[in-house]
Amino acid sequence: MMTQLLRVMMNLINNFLDNNILFEIQKIITDKKFSWFLNEDEDCFVFEHSLNNDIFNPTILNDFKKKLRVQEFLDCKLLLITQTNKKQNCNNKITYDPHNNKKIAVFYLNTNDGDTIITNKAKFESIENSLLLIDPNTAFFHTTCTNRRYRLILQISYK
Repeated sequence: MMTQLLRVMMNLINNFLDNNILFEIQKIITDKKFSWFLNEDEDCFVFEHSLNNDIFNPTILNDFKKKLRVQEFLDCKLLLITQTNKKQNCNNKITYDPHNNKKIAVFYLNTNDGDTIITNKAKFESIENSLLLIDPNTAFFHTTCTNRRYRLILQISYK
């Protein structure tokens, strides 16, 4: 029964974007001129870049808007989570409102051994070009990785 419930709450889509679009996004966000802002928590270093009202927004989000049938982006941010010697849970748990009809998508921009953990019941590895759709009433958090210098994630809330 729990396995069926978990399938309803999340969906993983591999090879979500065309590779040319993926490479274009990776090139933009790994450029030395791209701004990242430190959001330090007690267990890991997370750098963020909000795409809300950002000049890179159309380039990065256009295909997501089409493929996810987005009516409105509520919050879009890039996360760069730095490597640690052993996996650490990042204190970036998503809060949710059970009366909100938003949808949540987590897109992995690089492959590494970091995880996204769904309410401590399921875990998903960071596989480049994979999109994880999460039920809006489900809390989740990310971990650090140990085998790459950083994890790159695009986290989208939308209607």
